[in-house]
Parts: sequence; structure tokens; C-alpha cells
Amino acid sequence: METGVGLQIGQGEDPVAMLEFSDDCHIWYGELRASIGKIGNYSAGVRWHRLGGRARERVYRVTISDPIKVVMRGGRLLAREGIGQ
Repeated sequence: METGVGLQIGQGEDPVAMLEFSDDCHIWYGELRASIGKIGNYSAGVRWHRLGGRARERVYRVTISDPIKVVMRGGRLLAREGIGQ
């Protein structure tokens, strides 16, 4: 995600990305938050770790808190089999 694109003042000054997930696209869980970075903070990274659960058919939804320019450059999911399953 392109970071450091917040606004100078007011709404959008410190934007946040919120991640939710669903296994059936009807009930959503999470709303895990990550800062997109204040204006000029281009080194900020938007990442979520340890999402847990069984994700075979899981769907993710990202919502942005403020009216700013949003550019998603790509996504990557690293998964490994859990212990004790």
C-alpha cells in the first residue's frame, strides 16, 4: 500500500487501514488496524500478523478510515500449518 499520503490537517491527517475477515462473507470479524502513515512518512508499512484460524475459504476486506488517495500495490499471504492441528 502506498504510505505517507495523509493530509496536512484535519480528517486524513493520520489515516488508518482496517482489516476484517470472513469465512462466509456475511459475518465479519477483526477490524485490525494499521497506520498508513502521516504525510511524508513513506517508510510506514501496512502489515497484519498472526491472523490465525482456518483460512481455507477466508475473505479479507480492507477499509480506509479517511478520504485520502489509496493505492494498493499488491498483497501477499504467507501461511504455514499450525501446531497441534
